[in-house]
Amino acid sequence: METRIRAVAWCVLAVMLACYLTVLTKNSSINIDSNILSLLPATEADAAVEQAFNNFSEKSMRRLVFLVVNTNMAKARQDAEELTRVLRESPWLTEVKLEHHDGEKAASGEYFFNYRHHLLSKADEALLRERNYQAFSEDAIRQAYAPFSGALIDLLQKDPFLLSYRAGMASSTNSNLTMKLDDGYLITQVKDDYYVLLTAELVQSPFNQDLQQQVLAAINGIEKHWIDESAGTRLIRAGALFYTAYAYDTARHEVNLIGGISTLLVLILLLLSFSSVRPVALVMVALGFGIASGFASVRIIFGAVHLLTIVFGTSLIGVAVDYSFHYFVIDDAESGETRLKRILPAINLGLLTSAIGYAALLPTPFPGLQQMALFCISGLIGAYLTVVLLFPIIPLQNKNAPYLLSLCQKFIALGESKSARISLSIALLLPIFALGMIIMNESTADDVRNFQAQNTDLLNQEHRIQSILNAPAANQFYLVKGSNPEELLRNLETAQVKLDALVAKGAINGYLSIADWLPSIRQQDLNYALYKKLYESDAGLSLIEAGLISQDNFNRAREALAQEHDDYLQPQTWLDSPLGKELDHLWLGVNILNSEGEGRVGDIERNQSYSAVIALRGVMRLDLLDNFSIGESGQAVFIDKISTVNAMLAAYRSNMVLLLVIVCCTVSIILFLRYGLKRAALILTSPIIAISTIVHGLVLLDEPLNLFHILSLFLVVGISVDFGIFSAEAGKLSANTLLAVLLSALSTIFSFGLLSLSATLAVHSFGLSTLIGISSALVLSPIIGHLVIKQSGETNDPCKAG
Repeated sequence: METRIRAVAWCVLAVMLACYLTVLTKNSSINIDSNILSLLPATEADAAVEQAFNNFSEKSMRRLVFLVVNTNMAKARQDAEELTRVLRESPWLTEVKLEHHDGEKAASGEYFFNYRHHLLSKADEALLRERNYQAFSEDAIRQAYAPFSGALIDLLQKDPFLLSYRAGMASSTNSNLTMKLDDGYLITQVKDDYYVLLTAELVQSPFNQDLQQQVLAAINGIEKHWIDESAGTRLIRAGALFYTAYAYDTARHEVNLIGGISTLLVLILLLLSFSSVRPVALVMVALGFGIASGFASVRIIFGAVHLLTIVFGTSLIGVAVDYSFHYFVIDDAESGETRLKRILPAINLGLLTSAIGYAALLPTPFPGLQQMALFCISGLIGAYLTVVLLFPIIPLQNKNAPYLLSLCQKFIALGESKSARISLSIALLLPIFALGMIIMNESTADDVRNFQAQNTDLLNQEHRIQSILNAPAANQFYLVKGSNPEELLRNLETAQVKLDALVAKGAINGYLSIADWLPSIRQQDLNYALYKKLYESDAGLSLIEAGLISQDNFNRAREALAQEHDDYLQPQTWLDSPLGKELDHLWLGVNILNSEGEGRVGDIERNQSYSAVIALRGVMRLDLLDNFSIGESGQAVFIDKISTVNAMLAAYRSNMVLLLVIVCCTVSIILFLRYGLKRAALILTSPIIAISTIVHGLVLLDEPLNLFHILSLFLVVGISVDFGIFSAEAGKLSANTLLAVLLSALSTIFSFGLLSLSATLAVHSFGLSTLIGISSALVLSPIIGHLVIKQSGETNDPCKAG
């Protein structure tokens, strides 16, 4: 009766889980996340700074940049127009921009004319402060007599010193240093190739899979068309969309391939071991329930399941089937309830030690590691509950394969041999050498980009675009705040003084700041005062004497100057201008702190601040870039997300080593309480040697140590300790017991070991370390098992196969 009640309880849990996942699927709310940023912790102590970074990142990740390349300029322009047409037809794209129409020129010209008395370039400011007023009139005369100057001659009548023209030219120089406007197209020539610039913006996050598929299909289609017609046109692209799509496709492929191969190998292993379909079916049920439990737990707690978590989760096969193996290898004559009673202490302790290892990752600030830990703990519990609640009610007629039992018996005999004990004694030297290797070898590779599969071709294309456009760095910039827009703009202007010094030192090649186009009211007043002195000088006489303007024209220009003193350029006006629309990603606007001190963007509230970004061009000396003070209490915060997270990864790699020691100590205490000091020490010998073997293997393979190598050690410790526990609980080292250990190790190698084939370095590192560690633990298992049994006072009958 009790067995049936437990089975009914499992069925209720299974139905609830199935209903939950069905509802998610039906409502299209599975929420598979491929955003690498969601794996990472907050790196800034200031919540407003962190929120501002997220806001900037969101804007930046939606931007796409294309360069259409051909040796024939006309063909490059024609194909750029074709690409533009295709992209504009997509509902997933907006702000697809190729041509700069006359209407935009007119709007831009009107903008600069309306605010000509408040906009002043640094070069012109230097001229005015030196009272070199004649330079303005001389430049105006030179422009007037230049070819195709008809529009400027008309402008002189209202703007004698061509202030609006000068402001427009300075603005163009600041915003783009390489592309030239040619008949409405931004074009540059490098050697024999012509490059035509095209930009676009995604309507949603680039992590939307439907968006990825449709946008890439359109782009790939046009590229195929160019290849088919042998046009010689190439497309260079940059944008988060292309990286995320590649990472998603790679991860999905690996989930299908690695998960499929792992499942197939485990199925073959089961069929070879038990010669029956029923154990195979039950293992699949336990595995399915375990993975579904892990997925549901992460979805409930985090609201979404990251793709990388699923990649690791599919490898849960190797651990989740352990409990099933130990259940199946019990003598065929035993009833389900008797089988369970015999293995229950071992799987209880095995679940506890494994859960402790994974639980150590939960307190880390990395959401990605938290997801993986929760997935594995929940998955193991799900597999455990399936064995404990469901299996006993299912009758079994499996027969353990005699040839495998015979092989296990030979391993037992080998483990009892004198040479095996000598080998173990030698192996105990490995931890000493491993410690020396760790001290001497400081090769590490803690890089957040390891979380995502890298595509060399995409990286090369991005670098090419950055070099041609002199584009600023995407992940390295300064963040400046102010309590209101005016204070923010003043702080930006103050920051420019420090940034100019960094340019002079060679730390950066340049920067992109809103302050170059949107001065503060204070600066606009200073600009106006300098222009007033220009009009009061005799520079205007040169224009009148040259016959370019009349005295009346000049007087009316003076009157306009006087009337426009308070016509200040406001932030929203700049944002609505053609240039403002191109650079609005630098203006983050209002950032609000709620009562908990968390940042968000929204309506104006009491605890608010305004933020803007200063993008950096050509970062050359990262060591010279740091936070610096501006104004009385302001600060320009240097944001280098990749370097900051990499430093955190390195720090947590060290912390994980300490945490691993704590986990091992905790497991040691549990083992000591259960088995006593000597047997506990013998059981711990296996994970210690396994860890040492991993260190030696990584050094020999010239693999720099990273966080995921360390994370794999938690799994290796949990599984290798299980091997010793199962031997200790069995009371004797029979072929059946060793068969369960062998099947457990092989299934782990099949699943986690295959991760070493992954194109994602983080996954590869985890898989490789696990492969080395579990393989060494498997080799040690008969030796350790024999010594554990011998220490307990039990004698082993080598002739008994179980």
